[in-house]
Amino acid sequence: MADAGGADGVDRIAAGAGGGDAIGFRTGGDGSAAHAPASAAGEGALRALAVLVAVRQLTGADGRPPVLAGLECPEASLHPAAVAAMLGALREASADTQIVAASHSPGLLDGADANEIVATDAQNGDIAIGRIGSADAAAIAGGLFSAGDLMRMGQLAPAAARREEYAT
Repeated sequence: MADAGGADGVDRIAAGAGGGDAIGFRTGGDGSAAHAPASAAGEGALRALAVLVAVRQLTGADGRPPVLAGLECPEASLHPAAVAAMLGALREASADTQIVAASHSPGLLDGADANEIVATDAQNGDIAIGRIGSADAAAIAGGLFSAGDLMRMGQLAPAAARREEYAT
């Protein structure tokens, strides 16, 4: 059995004697667990479990968490209602580990703060990467738009890319 590293709601992941994997989830505050074969879980649940284990794992005998975890589309295959919970879990894990998550999902960004976002913009073969502009950050902080709203409107870009657009 492998410990899931303290990921909330995940007890253990065990390889069964018959070759089938079993996933244990704590079902309540009493620490009880219900086990089910991995084949009974949906793709979103399995991917979410993998992301949670990756960001909450302990490495080495010293028990220290990893310094950095890089994730590609951590919200992939999740039910839209579960995306906010994934963002919350990533925030919680970021207290111990730097989390870098690449995503094309406005849904994941809907709950993100401006200081959590590094945007990219590619035009004519040039790529700009950086923090979003102060106007976008103010719109998010003021509750006028979420970062996901700005992304849906095509308005989420690094500040450096915006300056170049306005300069021409």
